[in-house]
Amino acid sequence: MRRFYAVRICLSLVIALTATHAVLIRAQSKTSLLPPKEAKQAIATRARQVLMFLKARNVGRLSALVHPRKGLRFSPYHSVNLQKGGDRVFNRSQVKGLLANQRRYLWGEDDGSGDPIRLS
Repeated sequence: MRRFYAVRICLSLVIALTATHAVLIRAQSKTSLLPPKEAKQAIATRARQVLMFLKARNVGRLSALVHPRKGLRFSPYHSVNLQKGGDRVFNRSQVKGLLANQRRYLWGEDDGSGDPIRLS
């Protein structure tokens, strides 16, 4: 069961990071948007990087991709919860220490049972 939640959290992480990257690409070009094919390729490249860093448990490299003001949002669900007390958001320095951190966070509730999801 824990592996299932970890996978869902990782997928939400990838989605959040790739969406952030797409916005950054758009912001950098200021005068024009990337053509859809190039945007899709840029997002896919960033998603592969994120998955590679997660698989290698390289939170140092992952933290470099974290937005400096918005941080990195983790969600145990397929969608994000932007309301206060919703998803967990970590800044760059917190992401660097996530694997060493033994604190158990409340991530939400199990869809089937309503039991709390508490994982480090």
